[in-house]
Formats: sequence, C-alpha cells, structure tokens
Amino acid sequence: MKKKPFPKKQPNPYIIFAVNTFQMGVTVFIFVQIGIQLDAYFEFEKALRIVFALIGFLVGFFLCYKTIQKINK
Repeated sequence: MKKKPFPKKQPNPYIIFAVNTFQMGVTVFIFVQIGIQLDAYFEFEKALRIVFALIGFLVGFFLCYKTIQKINK
C-alpha cells in the first residue's frame, strides 16, 4: 500500500513578512556601511554612501519580491 505524502505546512505569513522587513533592513545597512567605508577610502563626501544605500534598497526589495513570489505559488 502506498503512503500518501503529507501536505506541506504553510508558514505563518506574518512571520515571513517580519523576516522580510528584517532582511531588507540588514541589506540596506550593510550596503550603507560599504558606502561609508568607500567614501572614507576615496575621500568623497557622501556620494558613495547614497549610491550604495540605493543599491542596498533595490537588492533588499528584490529579495522581498522573490520571497513573496514563492509564497504565492
């Protein structure tokens, strides 16, 4: 007799969105820190900090988007 596979248990969406918020914040923070270090190294004022903050926001948004796409499947 064949056993029926157990259905996958869906995680709580509130937990997923809370983790997404934390993940996006950490991503932006890391990219801003990279921008600060590069500003100090190349002796710019705040140019690279702003650029890397925007890149960090885009990367964080993309990661959240991919997670939401997985949930909707």
